[in-house]
Amino acid sequence: MKTWTTGKQLAICSTLLGLMLISSIVVLLLTPHTFVRALHLVVVVALSMALGAFAREFFLLREKKKQAKREA
Repeated sequence: MKTWTTGKQLAICSTLLGLMLISSIVVLLLTPHTFVRALHLVVVVALSMALGAFAREFFLLREKKKQAKREA
């Protein structure tokens, strides 16, 4: 059985990743320790990539729905 990703799931995951990204950016800006800054910089880059992937999937899902409506 294959389950398809829904827009609601993508929106929830994108929101959670966005909140994690914002909190990492705040820590990155406010911490005085170089090691913590470097670590959070890596986390910010990784979360940004993941958030971009979720946004891409959301737009692909939306386009797939539009295409299915045109064919129906």
